[in-house]
Amino acid sequence: MPHKVLCRVTVFCLYFVAGTMFAQSPATTSIPRDSVQMPQWQPHPTLKGAASMTLAGDRMKSGMFTIRVKYPDGLHIPPHKHVLELHSTVLQGMLCVGLGETWDSTKVQRIMPGQFMHFAPGVSHFEYTVGETILQISGMGPMQTMFNDTTQKPFVAPISAPKK
Repeated sequence: MPHKVLCRVTVFCLYFVAGTMFAQSPATTSIPRDSVQMPQWQPHPTLKGAASMTLAGDRMKSGMFTIRVKYPDGLHIPPHKHVLELHSTVLQGMLCVGLGETWDSTKVQRIMPGQFMHFAPGVSHFEYTVGETILQISGMGPMQTMFNDTTQKPFVAPISAPKK
């Protein structure tokens, strides 16, 4: 009987020690929600009317990064591709994305808030926004965008006047 008690005490001590070790591990650090300060929106370096913020890393350097971009309503981005893969989630608005070397609005898929996209390296795609659209984008840097036709530039489509 004393042997069983000793075994139970030993098991309890092992659970206690293991639990204490894991609770103090730096890998399980938790940050209280109200202590996190979000970075400020900055003008996007290449897209007029857009803004971005860096959450982690640096998109222009080697290594992992996470950014948010805020696109204005009606932004059209011509066919382009990225050198490295990107993972994007729509947080607000709607992003319409089509795959292909040329603009073809019949190939567009509507990506709504909460939906995720994966862009493999070198896959040509084009985009436009409906409403102010915010994306969260993660990937490995440096982030490089290559337009298929360098004469085409991103633009914001004028909002049409309401019909009478």
